[in-house]
Amino acid sequence: MKNNYVPLKSLIIKLDNIFSRYKRLSALMPAGYIRCFTCGAFISFRETDNGHYIGREFMGTRYCEENTECQCHSCNRFAEGSKAAFALNLIKKYGPGILERLDKLKNERKFFTSAELEELIVHYKAKVKKLEIYKLGK
Repeated sequence: MKNNYVPLKSLIIKLDNIFSRYKRLSALMPAGYIRCFTCGAFISFRETDNGHYIGREFMGTRYCEENTECQCHSCNRFAEGSKAAFALNLIKKYGPGILERLDKLKNERKFFTSAELEELIVHYKAKVKKLEIYKLGK
């Protein structure tokens, strides 16, 4: 009999990839570019990261759509996420209470089960498929 056990770490990596693709496809404009949330540069899909205002080590906000936005590699990787610009733009997009809401979520200890991660994978795979059809014609 085959063992169907998949380690949590593998499921998290899989969900990270699918969630990132979803966020980047969501931000893709008709001309094929994405605008960096923090510096405003127009960049190609491949030059874009799914940046997190509150770092991925906090599972309570890791897959929170309000905590993640598309960033250029320069802002996300080399400017430590451009946190000041990220915060300002989150407030503009979601309103003045967003930083407090995210901070509260960050401090809630979250432990995903395999079933929860698999459910999120299915959920975001479906969203990615719809966006690929709508935005990429796949």
